[in-house]
Amino acid sequence: TSASPHGLILNVTLLGEVSPDDLRGILAVAEFFALTPKDLPNDPEGFGIVYLEAAAAGKTSIGSSAGGVPEAVLDGTTGLLVPPDDGAATARAMRRLFENGALLRRLQENARSRAEKEFRWKGRAFLFQGVVHAVVSERAPPGSAWSTA
Repeated sequence: TSASPHGLILNVTLLGEVSPDDLRGILAVAEFFALTPKDLPNDPEGFGIVYLEAAAAGKTSIGSSAGGVPEAVLDGTTGLLVPPDDGAATARAMRRLFENGALLRRLQENARSRAEKEFRWKGRAFLFQGVVHAVVSERAPPGSAWSTA
């Protein structure tokens, strides 16, 4: 296959925005997921649930080190992080995954495993329940309906 000036294989498809209905099918055929938000003043990127959706589908992600993305994509463990607004670094990360199948598979496995262990709804519900219990236990007046004492 031929490569573009940025080192990407020519059969890369940059999709832009896709509907939630199409996302699952697209992830099923993708090698990896890439979304590299800009670092905009007064507009930080949130956690990035879309990276976890990719992980749940068994895909690793390339994200930028902006806002909450590093919490969703663990650099070198579940995906790769690049500096915001750095197209060349994004292209290098993509090329790295295309050229290193062992790395791609390891990141995919780690991403899926983390999504299953840390971000399933049941696990999140138990965590939330524990947080609520801790907050109520600490702040409720003794003897109130909210107190565990």
